[in-house]
Amino acid sequence: MLEAFSYDFMQRALLAAVFMSVSCATISTFVVLRGLSFMGAGVAHAALGGIGLAVFIGINPLLGALLFALLLALVAGYAGRKGSAKRMDVAIGVFFAFGMALGVLFISLLEEYAVQFWALIFGDILAVSDLDLMLMAAMASIVVISVALFFREFLSITFDFEAALASGINATFYHYFMLVLIALSVVVALKCVGVLLVFAMLTAPAAAAYELSKTVRGMLLLSVAFALTSSISGLIISFYVPLATSALIVIILSSIFFVSLAVPSRK
Repeated sequence: MLEAFSYDFMQRALLAAVFMSVSCATISTFVVLRGLSFMGAGVAHAALGGIGLAVFIGINPLLGALLFALLLALVAGYAGRKGSAKRMDVAIGVFFAFGMALGVLFISLLEEYAVQFWALIFGDILAVSDLDLMLMAAMASIVVISVALFFREFLSITFDFEAALASGINATFYHYFMLVLIALSVVVALKCVGVLLVFAMLTAPAAAAYELSKTVRGMLLLSVAFALTSSISGLIISFYVPLATSALIVIILSSIFFVSLAVPSRK
């Protein structure tokens, strides 16, 4: 097994898998508890617009994805606070379609095959560059440090938004902040599992942990453990067997979730 990581590209892929797992699994806890699953899917698909724009003008696709992911987070947050949860879902759905359409439009304008674009749709963890790693490390660090520093505030708005407001917590700010962290986590995962599968990384780890944990902290830690296990296992298996790494990661993670459903509840 150690032989696999004697190659530079596998070492970069391992670091990318760790950044993705820790970032997505950390915020996944709040995504599941707050019922923000559609937000993750919306951000991933809306990011296609940014990816297409970035490829078209010749910059790193992750930067374009980050721009559109943050835009959706802010638009959805505004719609949700101004109106209702239903209005937030509508805003996500519209931006979801807009981003995808824009991405396809930009790619159609290219005269050559856009390898980078398709790699981010399906994931290509083995092609992670040093620049990609730096961006992923920075974004993952922001997510993890933010959750660690503001865990109490995030917990408060998760279980009782109005009570959090009454207690003096700036609940609206932390609502937007959480949406931004979801957007960052999506961008971290794009290179690893792609737009089509990133949704699983934002839901399955915490969903499985929820079935087995009694506390939110326990759920968060178990979520990270599940994500790391699936990511590293999928990476190692794909080195020896010619199968898509992104698909293996999600299949293993989904299997963990299905197994967790069969385990007697500890609650």
